[in-house]
Amino acid sequence: MKHLQTFAVLALFLLPFGLQAKWVFFQNHLHSHSEHTFSRFPHSTDLERSYDVRGIETLMNLALENNVQALAITDHNTIAHWFEPMFSKDAEVVLVPAMEWTNMFGGHATLIGFVANDAKDAIVPMNPRATVSEDMYQDMVQKTHDRNGFVIINHPTLMYAWQQWPNHLYGADAIELNFHFFMRPQATLDWWQEKLALDHKVYLVGGCDYHVGGNFVSPFESINYIDVLDPAQSKDVVDALKQGRLIVLRNASSPKIEFTAYNALGEVYQMGETVKLNALQSLMVQVKVHEGEGHTLHLWTKTGEKQHMKISSNDFKIFFPYVFQNETDFIRFEIRKNNSLEAVTNPLFVQR
Repeated sequence: MKHLQTFAVLALFLLPFGLQAKWVFFQNHLHSHSEHTFSRFPHSTDLERSYDVRGIETLMNLALENNVQALAITDHNTIAHWFEPMFSKDAEVVLVPAMEWTNMFGGHATLIGFVANDAKDAIVPMNPRATVSEDMYQDMVQKTHDRNGFVIINHPTLMYAWQQWPNHLYGADAIELNFHFFMRPQATLDWWQEKLALDHKVYLVGGCDYHVGGNFVSPFESINYIDVLDPAQSKDVVDALKQGRLIVLRNASSPKIEFTAYNALGEVYQMGETVKLNALQSLMVQVKVHEGEGHTLHLWTKTGEKQHMKISSNDFKIFFPYVFQNETDFIRFEIRKNNSLEAVTNPLFVQR
């Protein structure tokens, strides 16, 4: 494979990244309880029992201990927890309104930031114990979008085949990457790459599926490092998700990566955005990796992995030109160590 260093230029005078936002840790797909009863028997579980206030407090305390600034608590088929006072008061940990659309025999999805005025406004399956049809997936995504929400496909390739997502996106906005082996993270990454190569503009979001009281996963594995204007505002966190301004990390100690691109006019583009180029234009790409010495940086495009190079320091910077070969394309980056995935950026999309 051609190595990135064969054309990379180490920049002596790097252009500024121009980021006015703040990078913070955001964790997605958390549950305040260890039970799944509300997803399986929605008519026999009262709304006030569909979540656990003490579990929410536990998650917030864990977040404070681990320097995590925002959480999406995604209890099953309920938004009753959104109307707890802790969701509206100022706090050191921001609670982003979210829920998990959950079925016994079908795919699951995190729904984030949709408009709701009452606990009964949750977007739920008609029968969580029944097999999910195509029109049910489409209906859920459409309802969420109509209410200004964001849809993340959860654990699409997990080992429980009966809870895998079908091979269609149905208009979902993002795919969850969970690093736990049971969720088959490489299969998820392959599926995402396949959808990107088919010109779907779909983002990647980390999620851990942690249940308070459970020990199956860690609450802060598969975490997001998100580029948000004001981390104290849940709306700004949701907006950053909708714009794909995040990288997914194995954990908080994984290397952090930022990249920007510049056209001939000096206009700056970041991951999640779409750049329009003419047939003769290329982009100058700037990459910074923090605390990644000894890891490997991999560049991916529509046609697969293009180059890779060793990260030689903990304050690593490269600046290089890239010419896109296709009418529609993208660039994204992965960081690996001994082929173990540690970090993934969202793409910068290109159109001619």
